[in-house]
Amino acid sequence: QKMEAIGTLAGGIAHDFNSVIHVITGYTELAMNDVAPGTQAHSNLQRVIDAAERSRNMVKQILAFSRRSKPEVTLIDVSQLVKEGLKFLRAAIPTNIDIEGRIKPGLGKILGDPTQLHQVLMNLCVNAAQSMKEVNGTILVELSEFNVEDSATSTHRGLSTGKYLRLRVTDTGEGISPEIIDKIFDPYFTTKESGHGTGLGLSVVHGIVSSFNGVITVESVPGEGSTFDVFFPVVKERDTDVEQSSTSSNIPRGTEHILFVDDEKVILEMYDRQLRRLGYHVTATDSPNEALNILFQHPQKFDVLVVDLIMPRMTGIELADRVHQTWPDLPIIMCSAGIHSILDDDVRRTGIQAVVVKPVVKNEIAHAIRKIMDGKIRSESIDGQSTNRTT
Repeated sequence: QKMEAIGTLAGGIAHDFNSVIHVITGYTELAMNDVAPGTQAHSNLQRVIDAAERSRNMVKQILAFSRRSKPEVTLIDVSQLVKEGLKFLRAAIPTNIDIEGRIKPGLGKILGDPTQLHQVLMNLCVNAAQSMKEVNGTILVELSEFNVEDSATSTHRGLSTGKYLRLRVTDTGEGISPEIIDKIFDPYFTTKESGHGTGLGLSVVHGIVSSFNGVITVESVPGEGSTFDVFFPVVKERDTDVEQSSTSSNIPRGTEHILFVDDEKVILEMYDRQLRRLGYHVTATDSPNEALNILFQHPQKFDVLVVDLIMPRMTGIELADRVHQTWPDLPIIMCSAGIHSILDDDVRRTGIQAVVVKPVVKNEIAHAIRKIMDGKIRSESIDGQSTNRTT
């Protein structure tokens, strides 16, 4: 019950962080459009975007902890994730502890949730740091390839034949005694004093690794330190149909008319400016009822409705439902802060064609709009029933 309460609190905090990061990201992108690439100002603004993206990933970890977000299974470049994770760790670990990273080049990718993998790295390294307490020490994080040619003769129990990525975290701490080493992955088992840990860290790591079809092992010498090895099976990109998110710097443009509904005026202004710069016509309102009135007055004027999920007096789902009943051909994009799940039944009933999770960067909303509109144009062309709306 305590963990559930903490999770609920964490989810609420994450929602507020998401709103702030959303605004920071959006207005920084607008500012970058006003300065020449290659200038110091443009470089400084890119640093803000990078920091906001790291904050966004931290919020994802909070949401994962609070069980308010679903795992996003995708191909993971573990090398890049570990490099980014080490930057985070430097700020979280006492300065008397050195962190060293050794990452082999040209490594393959694995299949899983990046946020969960980040959580594995963080938990292992924080545990390593805590094992050194107040003394100076070193944490060595290594990432390399590991081949198992014959599972029957493998010295690592649970590994089948194949290629793996091995994430190794080694510390120079106090080590783990033989009497308890077999219990360290049990839920709520901890040797820490009250107030210094829940005993959930390593059990969570074990669960995540298992969900990746991986294996975790530990070796330790009391007084000398411990080594945790995590093995993740490498996948071939061509053997998976996981859809990769677009990272193209070419942001698609358009000329359609968008009706945007969000109860936060600062976000409305941000989207209005962003989308107009991409060529779109935008009508923005912070009132769902006003959005309905606008649609009743000009039912053929708009090509797509973009609406926030959580709004006072009328939720985005309720608005989408009413819009879909009256104008079933109007595409709807839902913006969600990520802590509130959108049921498949709601999506089918309300005609929602895309869901984007806040904080949304400009290219994500632009790609979502373009994907829906281009698909609709192709469909109408095939049906021979083009319905050009006035823009």
